[in-house]
Amino acid sequence: MVFARFKWIAESSQVALHEQYKALTGQIPLMYALMFVNVFCLGMVTYGDVSLSLSLGVPAALSLMIFIRAVLWMGRKTIAPSSSQMRRHMAGTIVMSAVLSTAFGAWGLLLLNEVDPSRITSVALYVFVARSVVAIVCNPCPSPDGSCSFSGRHR
Repeated sequence: MVFARFKWIAESSQVALHEQYKALTGQIPLMYALMFVNVFCLGMVTYGDVSLSLSLGVPAALSLMIFIRAVLWMGRKTIAPSSSQMRRHMAGTIVMSAVLSTAFGAWGLLLLNEVDPSRITSVALYVFVARSVVAIVCNPCPSPDGSCSFSGRHR
């Protein structure tokens, strides 16, 4: 599945590539904002129940990565990249979605082992929402039927 996404990027037409890229420049920063709120809330919920490194350190590191990625994509709205640059940006987004998804999931698993049992539901919900946003929404390729999985547009 992952390699099929790289193949789609490499073989997509200019029009499809430009449309997908245009959708990403508007939607990815919004999704990173949603992830930031999620990280912030979970950090607050677990503060005092787990070590400071898990309730403040990891959220700070994840927030920094989120912020950098969001600023990067917001900056891409103002430039007109070539097709090869778009392909590179989109491939990089797939790689970063895997990295961020792994980081968010690992943090969630660490919290599940450390958090008070009354907080397990909020941690599990966080892991579900954060990994879904990263893995599905921030992935710059269409669904198998050729439609853009998060913008609702068809090619």
